[in-house]
Amino acid sequence: MRQGILTLVIPLYNEGEHFQYSFYVIRDTLDRLPSTQINGWECVLVDDGSADNTWEVLQGLAKSDTERIVPLRFSRNFGKEAAIRAGLAQATGDLVIVMDGDLEHPPAMIPDMVNLWATGNIDVVNTVKEQRSKESPLYRFAVFLFNFLMRLVVPQHVTGDSDFKLLDRKVVDAFLVLAERRSFFRGLIGWMGFRSARLPLPPMNRTVGQTKFTMKSLIELGMTALTSFSTLALHFVTILGFLFTAISLLFGIYVLAMWWLGKAVEGFTTVIFLQLIIGSVIMLALGIIGEYLSIIYTEVKQRPHYILSESGQDQKRNLPHDQ
Repeated sequence: MRQGILTLVIPLYNEGEHFQYSFYVIRDTLDRLPSTQINGWECVLVDDGSADNTWEVLQGLAKSDTERIVPLRFSRNFGKEAAIRAGLAQATGDLVIVMDGDLEHPPAMIPDMVNLWATGNIDVVNTVKEQRSKESPLYRFAVFLFNFLMRLVVPQHVTGDSDFKLLDRKVVDAFLVLAERRSFFRGLIGWMGFRSARLPLPPMNRTVGQTKFTMKSLIELGMTALTSFSTLALHFVTILGFLFTAISLLFGIYVLAMWWLGKAVEGFTTVIFLQLIIGSVIMLALGIIGEYLSIIYTEVKQRPHYILSESGQDQKRNLPHDQ
């Protein structure tokens, strides 16, 4: 049986109105973990540039438990992926759990996740949504399309996979070596291929407030995920080129045949139709190429994933400001 120190990483954005209550629920769960598996815990709380009182709440929690609570604050909103990376870079535990701070990721699952790590030969514990919570039909369709495309380009993709994960120390170290700026956390964890187990994640509702994850966020995440793991879209452009070349040849043969038979192909409608098709294909191709160029543009600048502006324990730890 394995035993170690547990680090909990929680990214937060405008969660000040309820996080104190959420943290007490999480803390009670951590305090009840068996000492045969966990011989101590710490919690890294990352404020992703919140505009409300989230940072003040984190400072208050850190003052009440200076040894176990590590608050970090970004200089601005860098996004959840950057917040997760910052938390993992600061984590010192033998195992790390990443979870949201709104109780949509139920703390009651933590003992089962830890038990799988302690008693089995497991490096990653994934929580997988077996059922969706109440969502609009459009959002459900977008999620379905995202999972369909991800299964097509990433064999390791798990439908319903979430950011609520347990990672062994070696998984965290391996993840931090990956330096790409536009990253997809759950996709990269699966891509690394460590031994993993799954736990069903029941649908949970937020304790208070509204989700910050919108349709726009889902589309951006989907584009990042698809372009990070596959060049299939670029190959799709090539396939379109061959397809329309074949169509052009067939249409050319048809026009010549009509000319040979003394019949004329109607001009205006045909020309407009062909121009619309060709123009649409060209714009689609340029859009796909442009998406990959934007990734290259982001990567070659080599800007840091995030910038830390404050920490409740600046004097205690050497904080990574440029990761």
